[in-house]
Amino acid sequence: MQKNGHLLLAQNFKTKFGEIDLITKKDQKVYLHEVKVSRTNNSYPFHNWNSSQKRRMINAFRYCFKMSQIGNYTEIKICFIWFAFINPNRLKLIMYNQDIEIDL
Repeated sequence: MQKNGHLLLAQNFKTKFGEIDLITKKDQKVYLHEVKVSRTNNSYPFHNWNSSQKRRMINAFRYCFKMSQIGNYTEIKICFIWFAFINPNRLKLIMYNQDIEIDL
């Protein structure tokens, strides 16, 4: 991501609701990243979340939105990143999804 111009603001950012894996900044936008790694690329890891996990993650995103650490940025983007092992020593980026909308 740094090669694409992202500046890392926080890693493993803990809130009272949960943890945001990465918070980055690019072009006056803040990106909140949730990263998952699976053993295969056959199952989409975010489908396995139960409603409680989804609610905690959305509340963590909302909390970050309201926190002063993020500052006065014009836009906040939510991104899901999924890596899968294609063999024991190699990861492959399966999905990078951004522009996910939630009500804040």
